[in-house]
Amino acid sequence: MNKNLPAFLLGVLVCTAALLLTAPNGHAENPAGEEARPAGHQHEHGGRAKESKKTPQQKEALALLRKADALCDKGDFEASLPIYTKATELDPKFAEAFFKRGKAWYHLGSDLNAIEDFSKVIELNPKSAEAYFQRGVVWNSVGEEEKMIEDFKTAAKLAGMDHTTHEHILKW
Repeated sequence: MNKNLPAFLLGVLVCTAALLLTAPNGHAENPAGEEARPAGHQHEHGGRAKESKKTPQQKEALALLRKADALCDKGDFEASLPIYTKATELDPKFAEAFFKRGKAWYHLGSDLNAIEDFSKVIELNPKSAEAYFQRGVVWNSVGEEEKMIEDFKTAAKLAGMDHTTHEHILKW
């Protein structure tokens, strides 16, 4: 790996995390949208579908997501995995469930599974800066520097980092 990589990573992590984790409204970005919900369930003009318009499977998937989240909050990532998996089976377009399962995989050291889940989030929501960022972190863990850099660049671009700041970080 490049000997300047730690400085590069620090710069990218600090700037990207600041942009990603604090939205203008002060809330953390959700890779599936502004609230935990099955992905792809919106009104025709982009608004969110009301709770009553969700199918029973979508409602169950959301309940499972919340249950798995509670386990992760307690540090029980292993127990959360089958619950997140069930949520993704009930709603294969539920980006939030794939994202959170990816984070659980990463916490458990299962990097390839984490990459697969973050890639699925990107497939479902190509504008998810946080999914690119998280996948970049995992690429770094497995020694894939070029893939890491590409994902960090994409995350920075999607997060709205201006070109000058982005180039400064890459030179740093």
